[in-house]
Amino acid sequence: MNKPEYFECECSDCGHVLRFIYDEEHNEIYTEVQLVSGGFWARVKNAIRYMFKLNLKYGAWDCTMIRKEDVPRLIELLQKVENNEISDRSD
Repeated sequence: MNKPEYFECECSDCGHVLRFIYDEEHNEIYTEVQLVSGGFWARVKNAIRYMFKLNLKYGAWDCTMIRKEDVPRLIELLQKVENNEISDRSD
């Protein structure tokens, strides 16, 4: 796998960081998103909700706004997948 690319949010919040990793062998991009925990009591609340299966239908979400200066790097990363002929995906 190649070196990860990190994209910080326009708001500069350290919890709003996206991590993309390009896997040249499989011609895929893996995305990782850090979910902000909200502190001890928020984690306790989430644990209780999880134990009683009270989680939200679609999970926990936050947002990250890509900074203008990072757009060329993101395009370059996506073009690696587009230009690579190696792929075992059928879709």
